[in-house]
Amino acid sequence: MGTGHEEQDRLNLMGLAFPAPGDEPELGEMARCFVEEFVRMGWADEQILGLFRDPFYRGPHAVWQRRGEAFVLGLLADVRGGPRSGAARPRNPGEG
Repeated sequence: MGTGHEEQDRLNLMGLAFPAPGDEPELGEMARCFVEEFVRMGWADEQILGLFRDPFYRGPHAVWQRRGEAFVLGLLADVRGGPRSGAARPRNPGEG
């Protein structure tokens, strides 16, 4: 008796594992995509930085750990099309 689904069902959930991002150039592109997405949704810089600081969000947090908060602030300024406002104070990954 069958299980009720087809083996080639395109709607079946499938998990894939990817290696953790390193310092490769793709890490910067991935970070830019995160920033662009949340800027377009209307998030404030401090909210976006909170996402990068939070270990729950593995992708953004890996960027924050490897490249630092100044890198993320630079992306925010670049995506918003202006100089760094200084509204958000950079923190080191080791800070609480």
